[in-house]
This record gives sequence, C-alpha cells and structure tokens, in this order.
Amino acid sequence: MDVAANLWKQAVATYDPHAIDVVGGLLIQAVFWWLPCLVFVSLDALAPAFSARHKIQPAPRQPTAGDVWQAVGVSARNQAL
Repeated sequence: MDVAANLWKQAVATYDPHAIDVVGGLLIQAVFWWLPCLVFVSLDALAPAFSARHKIQPAPRQPTAGDVWQAVGVSARNQAL
C-alpha cells in the first residue's frame, strides 16, 4: 500500500489535475470496458463450443464481423468524445 501511496503522491506532484482526470478515466475505461469486450468478442475464436452453448440468439441472428467492427467504431468515437 505504501508503494501505491507514493506513486499517487508523485503523480499529483508531477501532473496537472486535468491530465490525471483524463488519463485516469481512459485507463479505467480501458480496463473495465475494452478488455472485457475483447474477451467476449474473442470467445467465438478461442472457445467456440463454450460460446455456442451460451448464446441466447439463434445462429442466423448473430452479428456479422461488419456489425462487430461498426460497434467498435462507435465505441471508439464515444471514447474519443
């Protein structure tokens, strides 16, 4: 815990509060939004049997690769805003 406190003190002393807010927000979103999304999207390739067992919609209703990339683009644009 002492290491985390020292890192925080150093960050506060070194960087502008706005920079800490923006970078901290981006890090939180990367860890808690982008990484889980990456895991869920990659399930079809990494564990297809597991993925097929847990899908709610039938196969014809599954999103195409184009749909997934469109969602990634919208999410990235929202992140940039």
